[in-house]
Amino acid sequence: MHNRRSLALVCATLLCAALLPPAAFAITYNCSPVTIPGGGTATARGINNSGIMAGYYTVTGPFHGFIQSADAGNFQTVDYPGADFTQLFSINNNGVTVGKWQNSQNQTSGFFTRDASGNFSPISLPPSWTLGSAYGINDNGAISIIATNSPSGQIPQFTYAVLNPDGTITPYPGYHNGEADFALSGMINNSLQMVELYSAGYGGTQIATAAAIIATIGDGIHNYAYGINNSGLVIGYSGVQSEPPWIHFLYDLNANSYATVMCPNLDFDHQPTFYGINDNNVLVGDSIATPVPGTPQFNISPASLTFAPTPVGQSTAPQPVTIRNTGDARLDMFAFGDLVFTSNTIPRGFKADPGCFSGMNVVTSLAPGASCTMMVSAVPGAQGQQNGTEFLHYSAFGSPQTFTMSVTGTVPPPTCSIATTSDGVSLTMQDTNSGLSSIIVTGARNASVSIPSFPSGTTSPVTATASRMHPDLTAEVDLQATNVAGGSTDCGTTFGPAEQWTGLGGYFTGTIAVAANSDGRLQAFTRGTDNALWTISQTAPDGAWSPWTSIGGVLGSDPAVGVNSDGRLEVFALGSDNSLWTIAQSSPGAGFSGWQGLGNTLAGAPSVATNSDGRMQVFARGSDNALWTISQTSAGGSWNSWLSLGGALANDATPAIVNTNGSMEVFAIGTDNGVWHQWQLSPGGADWSGWSALGGSIATVRPVINTQSGLVGLAGLGTDNAYWTLSHLSGSDWGSWTSLGGFFNSAPSALFDGNGLLEIFGRGGDNSLYRNSATQADPPFNFAGWEPLGGYLANGPAAALNQDGRVAVFAEGGDGSLWTIEQAQPGTW
Repeated sequence: MHNRRSLALVCATLLCAALLPPAAFAITYNCSPVTIPGGGTATARGINNSGIMAGYYTVTGPFHGFIQSADAGNFQTVDYPGADFTQLFSINNNGVTVGKWQNSQNQTSGFFTRDASGNFSPISLPPSWTLGSAYGINDNGAISIIATNSPSGQIPQFTYAVLNPDGTITPYPGYHNGEADFALSGMINNSLQMVELYSAGYGGTQIATAAAIIATIGDGIHNYAYGINNSGLVIGYSGVQSEPPWIHFLYDLNANSYATVMCPNLDFDHQPTFYGINDNNVLVGDSIATPVPGTPQFNISPASLTFAPTPVGQSTAPQPVTIRNTGDARLDMFAFGDLVFTSNTIPRGFKADPGCFSGMNVVTSLAPGASCTMMVSAVPGAQGQQNGTEFLHYSAFGSPQTFTMSVTGTVPPPTCSIATTSDGVSLTMQDTNSGLSSIIVTGARNASVSIPSFPSGTTSPVTATASRMHPDLTAEVDLQATNVAGGSTDCGTTFGPAEQWTGLGGYFTGTIAVAANSDGRLQAFTRGTDNALWTISQTAPDGAWSPWTSIGGVLGSDPAVGVNSDGRLEVFALGSDNSLWTIAQSSPGAGFSGWQGLGNTLAGAPSVATNSDGRMQVFARGSDNALWTISQTSAGGSWNSWLSLGGALANDATPAIVNTNGSMEVFAIGTDNGVWHQWQLSPGGADWSGWSALGGSIATVRPVINTQSGLVGLAGLGTDNAYWTLSHLSGSDWGSWTSLGGFFNSAPSALFDGNGLLEIFGRGGDNSLYRNSATQADPPFNFAGWEPLGGYLANGPAAALNQDGRVAVFAEGGDGSLWTIEQAQPGTW
């Protein structure tokens, strides 16, 4: 093991890693995509011990086979003579491949082998046998097939079998039916162990020899295994094909044990698919996964939690759960199950702070010897015992491990409802189980509170009232109702005029760009009157604000701010030369490095968004009024060349969004005052759909997406100076433009708040801030109506979410300085 690790340290390529000697427990992986010269979509189906991959690719038309070193060298296109469709499925250590060809002209097809010298040989069977498909070949020349020898006139029953080097057939036990193509199964190793799918609909996997079925993988439901090496390691995945996440696993045939395979540089919903494995445990599919030397070890303490009985709807005290990597290699892991990872309260269920996992189905890693702790609590949703199970998947054998939780819900606490009255609010509390015992004031600001007396055990509603002491100031009241059984409920609200605006100083002109640092602190950027870039940030999440700081530069446009994959903020603006310039934080939350020029000649301020793979992408209107874009070559890396997306834009580029399928979508106002859009044809790809019209009579538009539901909303300033909206759910058609009325003199700012409701802000004709909110999360929307939030705006507004879920709005005031207004609590202004 030490020699292997030393060798790995000096290996500079994936090919070198592929040549390392095997290690039984090297199951933590580094991943990179399979790439071929000239681009295109490539899938490697097999890899031999020399690091030579075999698979197929397509650019715009049919598939071609290919052979290539794992370090992306020695690329060869393989096309069967006379065929217009070729795929390679496996390659042995002698360089012999098995593949399939097809000619769509006359609908003929067949399977073949190709030796290392490039000679093709059709695969043929003895006269009594008919070939259905062929996929694998071992080092001795044995080919795994699906074939039938059913008598003529009968429905053919296909079976797994081996075509021996001497031309004879050895049938294998396993699944038999009339289907000839069992979806990529049938790989075989030198011990003549074959991977088989065995249930209708391709729903289970087993390992067989000619004598017997020797292993069943998983529970037989939605388990798909493909590759097997000579050590008895099997690569496959579990999951419903149409519903990610797909959980990739390594199965050790000898130990009957599983490890989860994951690529930590990708979110779990976008993990690659793997088909082949060699004796060095290198995996290939649409990516190459190279094992990290060493052995990670997963340890969790405790392995289960039982919480004290707790009233329904109330949260238990949090308990610590610690995960440790006691091995000597990186440990990758993710969680899937009943646990909700959140810093906020949830109505029911089990929750944890993000301490070990930043979210469900998100891959995180622990270095050797490292540990993490998460605080887990429960909120019972009903009386009686409630149980939860979290499946903890990790890159060590023994995965997954179940983490169980249990809590018993006791008598529910009182209920609370709040209503607005003509001069304040009413707060009605009731307990129909054990009855109310007390109602007390726990906090009041600018509020006079009246609580009627009542006998202990009252099951009827009890209504308290609160009114403002000063009619021009916001009021707040907080009550606590306790029942006879000891359960309590906090009941409170803020009411009256909107919170006062807060001045943040500075002196600038133009619009404001706001983003959240990796630690949750909001940071605002603007162009000062000296044309330099200036910034101000919260000193702590949801907290006070720092003094203004100049970042320098000579800006020729308003700035745009994006977030790198590692959490570093990066700002973009036109320079005095009308080309694009950028400056980024040196580390997340830290100061900024020097300015960098990205070239081009532009006519409008930029916008920026982040691709699903973590690469930032900038859009701007060019001097030809077309939309131009430039993107990072890798997450946080250098930059590609500029690309024109065409069109004839009437104003500056709008922010792009990333749809739930991972594809980026951009919107623009055309010279016809209509809204136009186009989108990536594949997530993060360089090919775009071309412009498509969404209609309307719009002067400026702002898109926003709810990343949880996939709902896309457009808020636009119409040519009639009213605000208009258009929306659709991912996978469904766009609705119709709907007017929200009003009279506005700025582009809108829009976001989805913590409750999933679309909020729209704008500068009205009187230069004060107005807000409108959807009353439900799903379209077709109904809006509550325009609500004045005061202030005197010269530019803006720009809305953002604080870490605690409160909406904050920023704008240039009439005095040329920055002003902000925030919700008192999420959902309440």
